[in-house]
Amino acid sequence: MRLDEQSQVTGYSRSAIIRAALDGVRVLHAQPTVEQREQYRQLVKLATNLNQLVVLAHVGQDVQAQARATLNQVQQLLSSLLPHDR
Repeated sequence: MRLDEQSQVTGYSRSAIIRAALDGVRVLHAQPTVEQREQYRQLVKLATNLNQLVVLAHVGQDVQAQARATLNQVQQLLSSLLPHDR
């Protein structure tokens, strides 16, 4: 019965939990929600933007304001993804 409960809580199939257990991995967290997946995609886009800003900064362009705005967006997304009980 515990396997069924863990499957429901985590969203993983029973077979995926068994395979993970056989590999010595404990399944502790549920799969990301649709909203969380979208937030992860946004983080990837923001990271790409930051990388592009770094490239521009290396060639002498002033990107400080854009970088700060992007970092603020990253911080907001991260705070929404992290558990609030920490």
